[in-house]
Amino acid sequence: MFKLKFAIVFLILVLGIKQTYGQHSDCNTALFFEDSIGELIAPKGYGKKQEIKGYSIKNEYFFTREHNTVWCVIAFTQDANFRFELKPQLPNDDFDFTIIKYYGESTCDSIQNKLCTPIRSNLSKRAPEQGSITGLKKGYDNNYAAAGPNPSFSAPLDVKKGDSILIIIDSPYGSKGGFSVKNNSDYYPEIIPEEIAEPVIPETKRVTMVIQDEQGNVIPDPSIYIKSLGKIHRDNKQIDENGNVYSEFFKPNVEQLVIASQQGYLYQKFNFSWDGENDSTVYLQLTPLLPGTKLQLENILFLANSSQIATKSKDELEDLLVFLKNNPTMELEIGGHVHGPGKRNKKKYKKLSEERASAIYMYAISNGIDASKLTYKGYGNSEMIYKQAKNESQISANRRVEFTITKVK
Repeated sequence: MFKLKFAIVFLILVLGIKQTYGQHSDCNTALFFEDSIGELIAPKGYGKKQEIKGYSIKNEYFFTREHNTVWCVIAFTQDANFRFELKPQLPNDDFDFTIIKYYGESTCDSIQNKLCTPIRSNLSKRAPEQGSITGLKKGYDNNYAAAGPNPSFSAPLDVKKGDSILIIIDSPYGSKGGFSVKNNSDYYPEIIPEEIAEPVIPETKRVTMVIQDEQGNVIPDPSIYIKSLGKIHRDNKQIDENGNVYSEFFKPNVEQLVIASQQGYLYQKFNFSWDGENDSTVYLQLTPLLPGTKLQLENILFLANSSQIATKSKDELEDLLVFLKNNPTMELEIGGHVHGPGKRNKKKYKKLSEERASAIYMYAISNGIDASKLTYKGYGNSEMIYKQAKNESQISANRRVEFTITKVK
C-alpha cells in the first residue's frame, strides 16, 4: 500500500479562555473533527453532569471522576496510525485522557452506565521535568497507564476509514495555563478500485444490532430475544455478512423488550422503540462472566414478609433460566435479602432471606438446572439497597435476590 505521510503540526495555545457552563464538557456537547484534533478549549469544570465518576484510583481506564474536562469526537475519512502529543503550557499542569470507540449517542449512555471499556488511556502522574507531555506515541506498547509513576505516553492507535473515536481530556487539578496539541499521525489514502459495484439498497428498513465485547470485537452468533404484544420471539435472528444481527420481529412504533446474550457473557436487556422510517443501528456491549460478578434481577420480587415469589416475576425468572442453561459450567450463589428496618440483623430477617434464596434455588433445579452449580444464602437486612426506604418502590427493591458468580470454567 502506498504510504502517504503527513507531518501535520498544529498548536492550539489556550490562554485564559473563559469557558461557558457545560461547553464541550459533556458527551452530548462534544466537538467534532475529521482525521485530527482541531481547536480545543481549556477544560474548566465538568459541564452539566458528571458522566465519569466512582472509579478506583487504581483503575487504568477512567479518571476517578470528572474534574475539568473537554470532550471531542474524531471521525476518520481514511486509514491511519493515530498519534498525538498534548503539551501543557506550564509543566506543573496535569492533563489525563481516555479514548473510547464512538458509535453515536448510545456511547454517551454506555459511558454513564459504565458499560464500555476505553481502547486507550493515560492517567499517569505529571512529570514537570519532562514538561508533563502526554499522548499516543511510537515506541510505547502499553494501551493504558494508571495514575502514579507510569509511562507518560500510550501506544499509537490503528484506525480504519469510517471509524470514530471519543477523546476525553481531564485536568484533575485545574489548568493554570493552556495546552497545545501536536498531531503526529500517519495517514494511508484509500485505494480506489477501477470498478465500483452498485450499492445494494435494502427493500425494507431494518434494525441492525452490533453486539461486541469490551475490546469492540463482534461477538459471533449471539442470542436475541424480542418481546412485544405479550409474545416472546426467541432466536428469531439473521446474521449479515459483517456478523451483525437483525430480526424481522422489530416492529415500528411498538415498545419492545430486547434481550441479547451469548455463552460466557452477562446478558443485557433494554426497552427499544423504532419509527420504521429509516434503518437503525443499535450498539450493545456484553460483559464477560468473571468470578465475583453480581447479577441483580430487578423484577424477581417477593410478597411482604413471605418467601412467595410475586406473580410479576415470571418473565424475569424465565430469562434467568435461559441465562443459566446457556452457561452450564458456571457456578453461582443465590443471595436472599429482606427489607428489615433497624440496624440489627434479626434472626427472623436471616431466616426469611434464606427462605427467599431457597425458593429461587428450588425453582431453578425444578426447571432442569444442575443443583451442584448453585448454592444459596440468606443475608437478612445486612445489604439493603435503600437503608432508609422512603416509598413502597424502594421497600420492594429491598426484598430481592442477587446472583454472585463464584466460578467460571
